[in-house]
Amino acid sequence: GEFAVAIDRFGRVIELDPANGEARLNLGLAFERAGRAAEARDALLAALTVPHLAPPARAAANAGLAAAYLR
Repeated sequence: GEFAVAIDRFGRVIELDPANGEARLNLGLAFERAGRAAEARDALLAALTVPHLAPPARAAANAGLAAAYLR
């Protein structure tokens, strides 16, 4: 479905630009919404390691992590 397409596309962006925190964030959120909690946690934790990730994106990553851990 839609999440599989999003996961594929964000994965491709990360292959081209591993430091893209927004792509890592969106990949993690797509994994979380697809019910793939372990992969969501990995992607969201990776997003949080990107130093230039904007504060609203950090907040979204933390919220996504909480949801993934609650699954």
